[in-house]
Amino acid sequence: FPVTIYSAAGSGAHVLEDETEQFDIQDHYRGTAAYEVAGDSMSEADIKEGDRLIVKLGHKFRPNEIILCRYNGELMVKGARIVGDTIWLIPANDKYHPWPCKGDDQFECIGVVIEVIRKPNNDAIRRAALSQ
Repeated sequence: FPVTIYSAAGSGAHVLEDETEQFDIQDHYRGTAAYEVAGDSMSEADIKEGDRLIVKLGHKFRPNEIILCRYNGELMVKGARIVGDTIWLIPANDKYHPWPCKGDDQFECIGVVIEVIRKPNNDAIRRAALSQ
């Protein structure tokens, strides 16, 4: 199921056929699931409450990636880093502090966040003043 990607969202410029690219959307999303965000702990990574995350399931994370994990029974989205033998969960909001997964903690990486989907803010259009 190929999808054509067009550019020029802002200027209204005409896009020529040779300026497009295609990718297979089914292949891109194979092995993924979508999760809705609750909370503000990842707001500085531009992940906001109500966003939907596309997560590559079962994917091992690399340092500094954003993951979906289960930590002591709670599903959460955090940055992850390994220091020595310790996995650190790192929020992207200064209101919260990173914390280590300790020996008696239950930790499972469900997958790596590969995409954030956000609905457009139609209220901004409704509020826009029209000049004539």
